[in-house]
Amino acid sequence: MKWSSQKTILFEVAMIKMCHLEENKIIADSNLEEIYTRIKKLEDKINSGNIKMQRATAQDLKPEKEVKIKSVGKVPIEQVSNLQIEKLAFWPKVIESLKEQRKMMLVSNLMNTVATELNDMTVGIVFQNGLTPFVKSIMEKPENIQELTRLISIEYKKEMRIKLLDCQDAILAQKEKQKSPEQQVVDELDIPVNMIEE
Repeated sequence: MKWSSQKTILFEVAMIKMCHLEENKIIADSNLEEIYTRIKKLEDKINSGNIKMQRATAQDLKPEKEVKIKSVGKVPIEQVSNLQIEKLAFWPKVIESLKEQRKMMLVSNLMNTVATELNDMTVGIVFQNGLTPFVKSIMEKPENIQELTRLISIEYKKEMRIKLLDCQDAILAQKEKQKSPEQQVVDELDIPVNMIEE
């Protein structure tokens, strides 16, 4: 305060702080007294041995209401594991080579994935836990796409493309494969076609 240019303001602030501390101390002391009395009552009860304990039965432990959780926009993992998609046998080898290259961020995001052949030029990577925005941002980096494309092309011995699929996309791809070739052509043309069967 000796070297301050605003001595009165510093003095007033210090006084207000001191008053505030005393108010807090009084409140804290009253709260502590309540706690001490409660602890004293509990200690007296324990020392008297006058404690009644009940054993919990299985019925007491059951929740009263069972809550059903609906998945919102996501397919349960059980349904993804039941997909009838062709899983590529070399996929673990691709992940292992990424580990050897020390691309751990890429490897950690590909741990719960399955690779499947969508067509003769495209491989789909199915994310069973869902393709979150964070995972998508990592996977769509050009260097990561390029490395995955390179490794898959080496396994196929021809130039391939990759496509990132959420588990819902994989279900749609499976349904698409189940369509007849004629129906696929009609869907690709995106024009109305009347098919007459004889």
